[in-house]
Amino acid sequence: MKKMLLFGVAALMFAACARKGYQVVATLDGLEEGQPVYLSVFQGKTPLVIDSAKVAQGKASFSGVLELPMLAQITVGDSTARPAKVFFLENSPIAVTGSLEQLDSIQVVGSAEQALFEAYQAAVDTVKNYNDYVAVNEAFVKENPASVAAAYLLFRRMAPGLDPEQMRAYAAGFDSTIQGSVYLKLVGEMADKLELSSPGHPFLDFTLPDTTGTPIALSSVAGKGNYVLLDFWASWCGPCRAENPHVVAAYNQYKDKGFTVFGVSLDRPDGRENWIQAIEKDGLKWTNVSDLKFWECVPAGMYGVRSIPSNVLIGPDGTIVARNLRGEALMNKLAEVYGTAATEAE
Repeated sequence: MKKMLLFGVAALMFAACARKGYQVVATLDGLEEGQPVYLSVFQGKTPLVIDSAKVAQGKASFSGVLELPMLAQITVGDSTARPAKVFFLENSPIAVTGSLEQLDSIQVVGSAEQALFEAYQAAVDTVKNYNDYVAVNEAFVKENPASVAAAYLLFRRMAPGLDPEQMRAYAAGFDSTIQGSVYLKLVGEMADKLELSSPGHPFLDFTLPDTTGTPIALSSVAGKGNYVLLDFWASWCGPCRAENPHVVAAYNQYKDKGFTVFGVSLDRPDGRENWIQAIEKDGLKWTNVSDLKFWECVPAGMYGVRSIPSNVLIGPDGTIVARNLRGEALMNKLAEVYGTAATEAE
């Protein structure tokens, strides 16, 4: 993509952050007097409530101080409800206006980071293919080294497709003023975990309960002389459910040779029934475990998983052989390793 994308970082430097603290006033049509409204921030992929207020005279107000800007959201009535608005919170006066009946109408004024991110989103909306999308992301990160919004984009949208060396290189390109951002720290942690769980390294063991509540260790099947696919998925994940038939086909074709799957679900705390129903509906006839902690899933963190579906193929001796083999790639890899094993045996 030859077109250069200039997002105007110079005009959006952090003059607002020099002020002391943030003041958020949400004036939204549809708010009810006395109704609770919650302000949460994203330290990773899941929101953390940092403040709440009750609607008074049609408004909900919040104030506080952030060390650095963060992605935030406002929810109405219930902290776990669908967010009315997701935006970048920073130390400045911020007005949130619009209607709860039309969430797309809600606007945020006063956050330089939010304005910058909206410029990025407008650029993304014009792309025609995946390569252009990647180019827009790369341009945004490289052209805005003092932006936490760019750091968040690296963490959330770019890092899952990068190797550890690439992640560290992008993170190092940010200014010293935002190196303390939680999003850059998360990128560094992800790079470290991916490195420890990359091909050539031994698998990392863990124990989680299966659908009956029985604790099952990955080591109960991995490192026992057969290939094991450690499969991260969730019942709510459309791409995971679309990938499941490929995993089932691979399992059915190679299970008699010793191949098995160890499924780890990133279902939500209230998603136990959905998880069990999905296992039955999709025909996942292998060991399935979950801590039902959504994106706080412990093994997902251990293996640096930031998007699903994701998998790790573990060899007979417990060494990781490959990562993220999807669709035909999984079947081809199994044909390769079992074909080679058969030839050597002969």
